[in-house]
Amino acid sequence: MTEFNNFDLTVKELESTFSHLEDNDYQSFEESVTQAPRVFVADKGRSGFIANSFAMRLNPLGKLSYVVGETTTPSISSNDLLFFRDQVQLSICVYLQKKQIQSARK
Repeated sequence: MTEFNNFDLTVKELESTFSHLEDNDYQSFEESVTQAPRVFVADKGRSGFIANSFAMRLNPLGKLSYVVGETTTPSISSNDLLFFRDQVQLSICVYLQKKQIQSARK
């Protein structure tokens, strides 16, 4: 495949994805991001690069954002917004958070 064909395929896939979204989906996403005091993103591989890029683009807009696992990432609080792509990762995170809460109560 040539570079143009790859680009064309990417554009078509994006158009297909966006065609399934309604205006209220965008509004809900925007409200979630703007209302949260801080935004945390987590992912691995190529999707992780996209998540990292998203977080980096929020900072110049005045939104505190962090990539989970980086050395400078603070602890997340209940009012913060956390983005995960992978449901397995989310399940592990919730499990570990519950274990930390249980340990803190002892």
